[in-house]
Amino acid sequence: MTEQAPPMKGVIPHLNVIGAADAGLEVMNPVALKFWGDRWGSLKDPFGVHWAMNQPADQA
Repeated sequence: MTEQAPPMKGVIPHLNVIGAADAGLEVMNPVALKFWGDRWGSLKDPFGVHWAMNQPADQA
């Protein structure tokens, strides 16, 4: 019988964006309240990986 990996539980990275430009991050979309009711924004890291962040506006 083959051993199976445990189910994915998700990942919650913590990203401190103060000084993001000094760390080589490029702001693609500034964090702002969006029409769907959440605060959302995105960054691109020095390796070209795009990161998006989201927070329900009622939790801000």
